[in-house]
Amino acid sequence: MRFNERIGLDISDEHHKIHRRVAVRAVIIEKQKVLLMQTNKGDFKFPGGGVEGNEGLEGNEGLEEALWREVKEETGYTHCTVKECMGKVIENQVDQDDKQAYFQMVSHYYMCELTNKGKVEKELDAYEFELDFKPVWISVGKAIEENEYAVSQFNCNPWVARENLVLKKIKDFLY
Repeated sequence: MRFNERIGLDISDEHHKIHRRVAVRAVIIEKQKVLLMQTNKGDFKFPGGGVEGNEGLEGNEGLEEALWREVKEETGYTHCTVKECMGKVIENQVDQDDKQAYFQMVSHYYMCELTNKGKVEKELDAYEFELDFKPVWISVGKAIEENEYAVSQFNCNPWVARENLVLKKIKDFLY
């Protein structure tokens, strides 16, 4: 694992009620460009999303299975091979639905490869459709620049800081 980061509030399990969500995110790089999802707010995020079930335990969706499903739903690409785990980012914040608790997002980032460019129609969630998610091949540096601009704007998507942290880790790794 190349990185293990924490952002947001400093909390511990023993003293707080914590609602956790486990997510997986695909890092797909070809010809010095990374595949990201662009929103109508101008920011970029890695393809991926939540794992269905209890953190991929037996009887529920596994991390790799969830990643393959998420890449297919968001980008339309159907031939994604999951390679190594690059790292994870844990985000802590006050839970928006339960002010007496915290929300913790645990995002696992995996290096992936498209074995061919076969595509199907995207299957976006309602919020993804509203934000007009589009798969885009972009240089890591340009994505960082665009996300930094998005952070300076009012009403930025909540994932931008996390995704820029990982984009910078990838830039350091690649260059």
